[in-house]
Amino acid sequence: MRLYSILKELRDNSKYLPTNYFVTKFNVSKRTIQTDISYLMRISPRKGFLLHMKREQGYLLEITNETLFNDFLETLNETFYVSTNERPAHILSYLAIQEDYISMNKIADIFQVSKTVIKNDMHIVERIAKVYHFEIERKQHYGIKINGLDQDFKMYLTEEYINGSFFIQTTVNDVTRDFKFVEQSFIGLLTQENVNVNYNELLNITAYLKIMVYSASIHSEQDEDYTYQDITIHRLAKKVIDMMKGLYHVEFSNESVDGLITVLNKNLRKRLENIGFKCTNLEEVINDFLKKTDEMYETTFLQDEDFKKMLFIHVTLLIDRLHDKISYKNKLANELSITNSVVFNIAIQFCDMLHELYDVKPTFDEVGFVAMHFAGHMEKEK
Repeated sequence: MRLYSILKELRDNSKYLPTNYFVTKFNVSKRTIQTDISYLMRISPRKGFLLHMKREQGYLLEITNETLFNDFLETLNETFYVSTNERPAHILSYLAIQEDYISMNKIADIFQVSKTVIKNDMHIVERIAKVYHFEIERKQHYGIKINGLDQDFKMYLTEEYINGSFFIQTTVNDVTRDFKFVEQSFIGLLTQENVNVNYNELLNITAYLKIMVYSASIHSEQDEDYTYQDITIHRLAKKVIDMMKGLYHVEFSNESVDGLITVLNKNLRKRLENIGFKCTNLEEVINDFLKKTDEMYETTFLQDEDFKKMLFIHVTLLIDRLHDKISYKNKLANELSITNSVVFNIAIQFCDMLHELYDVKPTFDEVGFVAMHFAGHMEKEK
């Protein structure tokens, strides 16, 4: 991609390189290069480099962390490829994170196809956009952009973030860095309020919270005096919003708060009061299982603190739900059992242990949810 080439040129030169140097080299407009440079400057502190600018001379690269910089450069160098059938959906997700009009040439460059191909794809893109109540606006000499209601955008971005959209995940994660604290604090709030949630429901909520922060930082929402009620959902909403305001220095409109309350209502349930079940020594049990697994498979599960925290939280909720005779479907379970049989086998052994120690029998689908945690660690290791 062009961003890789720009950084490589800057790295290989010890002098300032002007904008026109890149315009000539890549045969694109000055505005395109300025957009690329602006993006690189915005993310540079987190990627191990800084870009210095001198008027009438151009840009100079300073590498501040060799490892971070090389990892980022390697990521940029990976060819972004999607199949013909999937490309229109990816084009829509790319357009959804743009703050201004984007030219057909720019889109063609991103997807490494011709402008004609992109024009043909746009008919399908428009049909997909209508499903989400979006409209495609065209402006001569500027390009195209998506228009729609703020809440429709939030729900679309949340859905695509969960689905693993490269463009949306990359852009949102750049804004919502260090979000683990919010996730773990929110789980603590759920416990305080005596509320149940499963893995998918928690994923839906935390993804939406990320999109809220991203949207507020991009569009500079105005803080309004929201009238919260003294009920569980409103208390949760107020606490997590106050937390995100302090961490990310953003404000949220009343419409944004309403959206969060709707999402919470869809994904949370009051915990049954008659259970009183306690998972004794669960953390010790998990650590012992991971230690034996690492010895058997030569893995490093026990060393991954983030993985262990999320697994512990998930299993605590899982045991509680299973004692309530509540179980959930997992559409990915069957696929995961085929594509990653080793990880799925580890999850089976883990759930067999839970059955023996805590008298709960996870279903095949619930085993799949556990396997997703182990698979996530393996992907991170790669």
